[in-house]
Amino acid sequence: MSRYERYTVVSREILRAAGVLARANGRGACTPADVAGALVVAWPAGMNGMLAVPGPDEAAGAKIRQKLAETAAGAKWGKLPLSAELRTLLDNAETLAGSAPVEPSHLLSAGWNELRSTLSDILSRELPAEPCSFPDSADAALPPKEPLSKEDLEFLLQFGRELGVGPGLGEVVGRDEEIESVSAILLKLFKPNPLLLGEPVVGKTAVVEGFARRVAAGRVPDKLKGKRVFELRIGDLNAGTQFKGSFEERIKKLVEIVEKARDIIVFIDEFHLIGDEKYSQQLGNLLKPSLARGTFPCIGATTPEDYFRYLGRDEALTRRFQTVRVREPTRDETAAILESIRLREERHHGLAVDPPLVGEIVGLSDAFIRGRFFPDKAIDLFDRACALSAVRGEKILRRERIFEALSDIVGSPVAEGAASLDEAYSRLESVIRASVKGQDLAIDSVCAIIRLCKRRLDLRTERPDGVFLFVGPSGCGKTVLAESLAKAVSGGTDAFYRIDFSEYSEEISVSRLTGSSPGYVGYDDMPALAEAAERAGGGVILLDEFEKGHPRVRKLFLQLFDSGRSTLANGKTLDFSRATFVAATNIGSSARKPIGFADGAADGGPGLPMDALRAEYTSELLNRFDEIVPFRALDRSDCVAILSDIIVPDARGRIAREYAAILSVSAAAIGLIADRGYSPEFGARNLHRTFQELVLLPVTEKSGDIRNKRIEVGTDDGNLSIGVSI
Repeated sequence: MSRYERYTVVSREILRAAGVLARANGRGACTPADVAGALVVAWPAGMNGMLAVPGPDEAAGAKIRQKLAETAAGAKWGKLPLSAELRTLLDNAETLAGSAPVEPSHLLSAGWNELRSTLSDILSRELPAEPCSFPDSADAALPPKEPLSKEDLEFLLQFGRELGVGPGLGEVVGRDEEIESVSAILLKLFKPNPLLLGEPVVGKTAVVEGFARRVAAGRVPDKLKGKRVFELRIGDLNAGTQFKGSFEERIKKLVEIVEKARDIIVFIDEFHLIGDEKYSQQLGNLLKPSLARGTFPCIGATTPEDYFRYLGRDEALTRRFQTVRVREPTRDETAAILESIRLREERHHGLAVDPPLVGEIVGLSDAFIRGRFFPDKAIDLFDRACALSAVRGEKILRRERIFEALSDIVGSPVAEGAASLDEAYSRLESVIRASVKGQDLAIDSVCAIIRLCKRRLDLRTERPDGVFLFVGPSGCGKTVLAESLAKAVSGGTDAFYRIDFSEYSEEISVSRLTGSSPGYVGYDDMPALAEAAERAGGGVILLDEFEKGHPRVRKLFLQLFDSGRSTLANGKTLDFSRATFVAATNIGSSARKPIGFADGAADGGPGLPMDALRAEYTSELLNRFDEIVPFRALDRSDCVAILSDIIVPDARGRIAREYAAILSVSAAAIGLIADRGYSPEFGARNLHRTFQELVLLPVTEKSGDIRNKRIEVGTDDGNLSIGVSI
């Protein structure tokens, strides 16, 4: 059915004349300005009545008619496309007409703001702010509304539920702005349909719930009082409609009920399903006329990603809605939301919750739970912690239960000691120095930047929490520092992800980071950046051997370092604003002059091979790093410290676990191993190999004899000796 069948003969004649004028003016689409000229020509008597001013004089009228006759006699309306402004004008005219035919007066009234200027030029006189005969509202043409029958109510509840009714409903916290926007849109004369856009679980449904509760309580403008809000589940509406036409019949009945009652507002969650191929041809097309007329008030809710994927191409549907952005709540707003549900949690689980724990839960969920949004992740942590306390029969929520629940959610242990984040950040240096030897200045430099970012004092909070370029020879501790930093800032070693750039040396390899385009091999595979965001969103992402990556791969990270976000091939946006990036490179380590803090350099700070770095990386990329951190080559004393504090204790622990044996290594033996393993070129890696060769291999040969015994490693005549005793 053509939309123009609803128009009177005179209205259609006006639209045909507008098309002719558009061609005469050389336009590629018909506009409201063309409709203004057509109204003067094809509806002069009505114009006089609507404007209460005389129409154009005979000379002007004859000139316009002559132009129409000469340019495109017999031109057909519909062959020329409509501009977006004219489509909106027609939608508004149809809304004003309601179920009655669309008259020329509806066209004039609906588009008065767009038509007035052109009409003033044609008539050569100033026109009033609005037509004299303006329809009061679309209700004038609608049939009287009928009360909702029991049968119709059962139909609505079969495929959804009524919102805002029932016992125990509290006020929705922190969403006043969004609720007021929804109310304002629903009061519009034309297309009173809000569409809530927001990331998953930021509270879109809660906004509608809050609006429905205000409606039920009568705390809304008069025109919204007495309304009822029903949620419609499209999946339920489609269920059991295997026979052709069944789904269409349900939609028609739904529209009939809403238009007849005229006090119903429909809420459709997952609104993008209307754009799904299973529904769109029937559901979207059946709803469009009623949505445009305002006789089917509808609130939709979906994510920006799904909106553009499923609805972006259906302009006829989306322009019938006005979007309302539902932002993620702030930490303070989330704390208020948790406080509002605290009593419900206490009643449900039968325990008491100390109010200060609510704020701590918000802070922990923000720091450790990545890839999810407030308030959902904070509510989930709160609920899980209460449930764990209830399982153990506790009457008070204990702090350690919060950390147990947090460990379950993030999938890795989070120590309770990490709770006091400020305290943890204050002792970063001491924690990292336990694992990294000989790089105190590098540690100090990195920790200072991390503290600034984690405490949200940096000027650009959307950027990652520290972007570093570690420069130094192989085996000097770059990777170990990155791993230790991940453990220190996240409470678990799982918050560390390594991307080896030697595997991304070709241009095509960028698809492994962001995903393949639809239709290409690997489209369904999880891209490396998505895995990094999931596993180390609040920890450290190491970009090892950074110089070996293809320039296009580096360019991808240039953008990521600046904005803290990256977009995958499927359109999903990843947030890296709480991650720390460490790019590691060996550039400059092979120079004649050793790299290190002790080497004064006039350009770029002590020990930085800036000439080599500039030759490999663009200034634009180097400028994205918060700090370029040089690492000094290890000396013998560093090797002794690594052996004493890291390698030997690690070996002692493993032997104790596997064989219940005790490993003892003398200071002289450690010195001998350090002498044999010290290598300025290969660093600590060579030290590990030497310890393995001189100690662990001989122990392995005696593995059958060492269970529950004591292994003593010492020196004898300048050689290493290994003895086993009871």
